[in-house]
Amino acid sequence: MARLCRVAQRSTSTASNKVSGVLVSSMMRGRLWKIGDRIFDLSRQGLIMGVLNVTPDSFFDGGNFFDAETAVEHGLRMAAEGGHIVDVGGESTRPGAEAVALEEELRRVIPVIEQLHRKSEVIISIDTSKGTPQTMQIAPQYTNVVSEVSDFFRQLYGRAIGYSIDPMVIAFDPGIGFGKTLEHNLELLAQLERLRACDRPIVIGVSRKSFLGKLINSPQISDRLAPAVALTSLLRTRGADVLRVHDVKENVNALKVTDAILQRVK
Repeated sequence: MARLCRVAQRSTSTASNKVSGVLVSSMMRGRLWKIGDRIFDLSRQGLIMGVLNVTPDSFFDGGNFFDAETAVEHGLRMAAEGGHIVDVGGESTRPGAEAVALEEELRRVIPVIEQLHRKSEVIISIDTSKGTPQTMQIAPQYTNVVSEVSDFFRQLYGRAIGYSIDPMVIAFDPGIGFGKTLEHNLELLAQLERLRACDRPIVIGVSRKSFLGKLINSPQISDRLAPAVALTSLLRTRGADVLRVHDVKENVNALKVTDAILQRVK
């Protein structure tokens, strides 16, 4: 039976005034993440994951990069802007999105992945899910969202280890906006470090999401850029290791400044 850690893929289910009391560089010592043959020390540098939607219906840029050539150009641009990972998705998982057949999803993403791999050394990930976006936002309920997501991560970690998956390749994403209300999202972000399982990396995607529009009382997606970039810096200080974003250049710069400060926090 795998040993589960007390401390925390994406869930779609259900102080002091001293600055050092907020920053968490001490919590991030030696947190290593293995991707292929590369190992990243996320205690020293966070990573920016750029979103590349090869879809006609994603909430922010659906259709903009639907053909392979345009998608590859955008992926290369994100890499040139400093993105560490390009996350290619062939099926929208926005609330209410229609399912895409596996064959169609593969038809969309494989040519893009192959061309990116030939033209760049950027890390490529694939954003895929066979969840239920059509119903996930219908009255989502939790007794305690932080505890339930944290427990879910620990259970997944135990199962992964039981299947002999290398723990160094595992990271966890609480799925902000997926099967969660505004209050659920805020609770998870406020208590991010409680989600960590066995000192594994935490991946966060808040970029341009609708809960930001609710908080700033604006229906314009363009108004969500500034709060999203602000969250990149804030969540990095709260323990986030990988930030999944649409606007790579702005978030790369925010993360550089934040990491420079965190390295000086004792």
